[in-house]
Amino acid sequence: MQLCLAVAKGEKLLDRETANGTALYFCLEDGDERIQKRLYELTDEPSDNLFFSIMADSIGCGLEEQITKFKSAHDDLHLVVIDTLQKEYKEQYEKFGLNIVYYRKKKKLTQLQLAEQIGVDRSHISAIELGNVGVSFDVIFKLCEVLEVKPKDLFDFRD
Repeated sequence: MQLCLAVAKGEKLLDRETANGTALYFCLEDGDERIQKRLYELTDEPSDNLFFSIMADSIGCGLEEQITKFKSAHDDLHLVVIDTLQKEYKEQYEKFGLNIVYYRKKKKLTQLQLAEQIGVDRSHISAIELGNVGVSFDVIFKLCEVLEVKPKDLFDFRD
C-alpha cells in the first residue's frame, strides 16, 4: 500500500523518485475498515489517485479485463498491485499459529496476558493463533522474547 500511495502522490519512497499517477491496489483480503485504518496509518492526506478493490476475478478468468476497463477510465494508471499473500501462505500461517499456541500454553499464559506483554490486542493474538493474519517482524521478536524461544522455533512446522 505504501508504494501505491507514493505513486498516487508522486512522492519519494525509499529515497527513490516515483512517477506521479493513478495506482490501483487489489487488497483481496481486507475490508473497507482495515484499508482505511492502514491508509491513515501511512498518511493524513490520502490521494484521489489511489484506488482500492477488495474483490477481483482470478487471473485468466476476468482479472485482466477488470484492469483493462479500469485503465480505460484512468489513462494515467501507473501501478497495479495485487495483494494476496495471506491466501498463498494460509497453511504456513496456521502452522505458525499452532506454534504460538504451543509455546504460550507451555508458559501458562492466556491470550490476553500474551497480548498485554507484547503490546497488541487479544483479538490479534487470536487471529495469529488461528492463522488468519500474517505477523510483522517486530511482533515475531516480541513473541520470542515473551515466550523465551528463538524465531526458528516459531517456524519449525511439524507435520
